[in-house]
Amino acid sequence: MRKAILNMSLSNKIVAMVFTMVMIPVFLISWFFFREMQHSIRQEVSSNYVHFVEQYAVNLNYKLEIYKNLLQTLSSNQNFQTIMQQQYQYDTKDLVYISNFFTSEMKNVIFSDYPEIYNIMFYAESPQFPRDGRHIANLEAMEEEHWYSDALSTLMLESLVFDYQTLGLKKKIVSFTSPMKDLSDGTYNRTLALIKIDVDAALIFEESLVTNYSSDYQFAIRDGKNNILFASHEQFTAQLDNDTMQNRDAIVHLTSGEVLIRKPVEKLNGEVLFLFPDFEIEQKTKAVFSKVVTFVIAIIIFTFVMSYLMSLILMKRLRRFIRKMDSVKEGKLEITEYIEGRDEIAIIDSQFNTMVRRLNEVIQENYIQGLYKKRAELSVLQNQINPHFLFNTLESINSMASIMEAREISAVTESLGDMLRYSINISDSLVPLSNELNNIVHYVNIQNVRFDDRFLLSIQIAEHLQNVKVLKLILQPIVENAILHAFRGRRGVGRIEVTAEQQDGQLRLVISDNGIGMSSEVLQHLNNTLASSEHHSDSIGLHNVHSRVHLTFGQQYGVQIESVPGVGTKVAIVMPFAK
Repeated sequence: MRKAILNMSLSNKIVAMVFTMVMIPVFLISWFFFREMQHSIRQEVSSNYVHFVEQYAVNLNYKLEIYKNLLQTLSSNQNFQTIMQQQYQYDTKDLVYISNFFTSEMKNVIFSDYPEIYNIMFYAESPQFPRDGRHIANLEAMEEEHWYSDALSTLMLESLVFDYQTLGLKKKIVSFTSPMKDLSDGTYNRTLALIKIDVDAALIFEESLVTNYSSDYQFAIRDGKNNILFASHEQFTAQLDNDTMQNRDAIVHLTSGEVLIRKPVEKLNGEVLFLFPDFEIEQKTKAVFSKVVTFVIAIIIFTFVMSYLMSLILMKRLRRFIRKMDSVKEGKLEITEYIEGRDEIAIIDSQFNTMVRRLNEVIQENYIQGLYKKRAELSVLQNQINPHFLFNTLESINSMASIMEAREISAVTESLGDMLRYSINISDSLVPLSNELNNIVHYVNIQNVRFDDRFLLSIQIAEHLQNVKVLKLILQPIVENAILHAFRGRRGVGRIEVTAEQQDGQLRLVISDNGIGMSSEVLQHLNNTLASSEHHSDSIGLHNVHSRVHLTFGQQYGVQIESVPGVGTKVAIVMPFAK
């Protein structure tokens, strides 16, 4: 990780640093804001739910108050009072009369339309009171009702609410009951009958809803004994048995995300429970989250653009400074531009300019003088192996040999004269490789005259390499060294082979012989002398060639020697390839 950061470009580091410094607080603030908004949304939506449930409870209480008033109206109706006060005077023979009377009187009393009312029933105390199965019955019929046993303790004393399922219509029925007191004696102690109003539960409870509320929900009505009077969905009835539903708080946020709202209904002595899904909360939360994400993305883009622009401004000046350094690296020591400003980059640039100027001065004082010295040494080396006066002497000897018809002497002096003519021409330090090859041919010819054709020179160089430019007088010292040392004490023909190859922009000239070779100790000593600046009489030719190549082309070029005792020696001269 640390290495990756160190290898990162400065512009990327600036962008990453600014991005990190800005985005961490932005992310933290955005997350905190989102959480607060989420909490506020939950509170707001829950408040709306509570308001909705309260409105429902008000509507339901209002409707239940209507039934209470209706029960009181029926109970206090003078005609009903009269019939019930005389209920022991009637029996089954009066069924038609009583039934028609009650039906007609109910229409007069209940003048409003109550579509949710399923039936109204009067249960008289008299066992002989007629029963029509519609509106009138007696105590014996009441004893047959499924709710009768539960009502014994409170019957005739207070209003009751019961629920049951009709057998034929499969409707959920809620019954509201109230005792009918005798109003004739003023004591109201005597109970004449029980009045029961049967109501369609779906109509009474669903009609009380706030119809313009669009959210999906489930609700149930529960009495004081935790009996479910009505539930909008069967699965909600099962849910009410869970421990979470037993929580008596007015607002319960379930782990599923749903919200349970409960509200007492005084007229039922029970409560209403509403279960709202998390859809509305989730929808509003997603809307806020979308806005927060949009804000964060906008901040990310803005931060990235601004940090990138800042890095461009900074890196523009740094790149100018880097270009100056590259220019100096290439050897251009002239200062042509300056970085303006007074910051650290400008200070570094000023110090760099001062350093370059001083470097230029040092080069002028030391390097140029050293170059002149090296050139002088090179000239001395060339003069050591190019004695001019010998050439004139050899010309005289050649003329005398020709007059005396001494052809071998003439051939030797001619070859030697060509060699000297080649060596004394110092106008060019670089010559075609073919000129160097001709020079060593003359040299070997002279040595063969001396040693009775003992040496065989083989030149294996491709035609396209013949015109490659090489240093002058670099092959003859190597060949001379081989003749003087490689074949000492060895009989037979001494073979010398010259090859050349181009590789990776370099020219490699190899002079091989089949001489006696050298031991590893002698070879190491010879290589050490080439690497040092010391001159040794036994390797002056090799040392001169190596020094000239070094001085002309650089430290990476020069002479390389390989040798195996009894096999021979290879001397390679490595220099740049130049046509």
